[in-house]
Amino acid sequence: MSHAQAPRRALVTGGSGDLGGAICRALAQGGYHVIVHANASLARADDVAAAIRDAGGSAQSIAFDVTDAEVTRQAIDTLLVDGAIHAVVNNAGIHQDGPLAGMSEDAWRRVI
Repeated sequence: MSHAQAPRRALVTGGSGDLGGAICRALAQGGYHVIVHANASLARADDVAAAIRDAGGSAQSIAFDVTDAEVTRQAIDTLLVDGAIHAVVNNAGIHQDGPLAGMSEDAWRRVI
């Protein structure tokens, strides 16, 4: 008796943005179940996941702040209940406009 193999799962942090959304769509086309991450705007991640599903792919959305270690740990633990995550694309990021030399240490740490 053969069982259908569960799809490989990929988490894309920052998947709700323009670049992240393109990465999510490419992974879905490659057969991954994509976990589309947003920092705060779950609605944007929902839209990316819905577009992937509408195109015949498999996706879900999630929102959490990757700069908060405890919140991230809880979110990952929740995701792992459904199975392994086989790929992670760490695409989340922010920018602070201004010259590097004039950046405060706090701004630098947020960007990094």
